[in-house]
Amino acid sequence: MRTLIERVRAARERRRAIRALRGYPAEVLRDIGITRDEIRDYVTGRGRFAPNPARPSAEIIPFPCPARPAGRCCAA
Repeated sequence: MRTLIERVRAARERRRAIRALRGYPAEVLRDIGITRDEIRDYVTGRGRFAPNPARPSAEIIPFPCPARPAGRCCAA
């Protein structure tokens, strides 16, 4: 169980992130892939930003890729 201090710190960080994102122009938010109405959901991981166990995260391939000869892209 998280302590009260940890929860207060986490809430403070979420508020800071929300405040910072609200200061961004709409173009930057669009580049991130969110709208002003979605900022709180984005920061808190709710709504369409909630973790989805049915959709696993992408695998990160180390560079250079050990499975390919030097000079070849891993995506090729």
